Amino acid sequence: MSEEALSAEKISELKAHFASFDKEGNGLISSDDLIALLRKIGLNPTKSECSNYKSSCASDNNLVDFSEILTLVQNLGWDRSAEEQAIINAFAEFDVEKTGYLEESLLKKKLCSLGEDQLSKHEVDKLLSLTSFHTEGGSRQINYKELSAALCGKPTP
Repeated sequence: MSEEALSAEKISELKAHFASFDKEGNGLISSDDLIALLRKIGLNPTKSECSNYKSSCASDNNLVDFSEILTLVQNLGWDRSAEEQAIINAFAEFDVEKTGYLEESLLKKKLCSLGEDQLSKHEVDKLLSLTSFHTEGGSRQINYKELSAALCGKPTP
């Protein structure tokens, strides 16, 4: 999963929330507090996601530092708008392997055939021109988080 940099404002906000859970002032919070912090900032992880976050972030002593939380929150897209996240969620439905990429031909097919107002091939080509591709296994792959950001007017790498 790629990290998307948070704004300085969001990092400051996250630090303040982190500090409210860092009861001992040692730069660490418990893995249980990690989940409470995620909910406090508006993320709503499932029980399964909570378990995964705890095991991936927490060390043997069940404590998590700010850098681990920052990386997790960046990966979860906390800085995204609701519109951008909705687009990502829609694309993610077709990402069976949860790689963050969709095959160009699959995406074109879905965009031209689903929904009440289906897109034309020309419209889809124009839309896909907003993002870059990489080739894997002989097929062109699209990073749908990058495409979603471009559709919401954000600059893409």
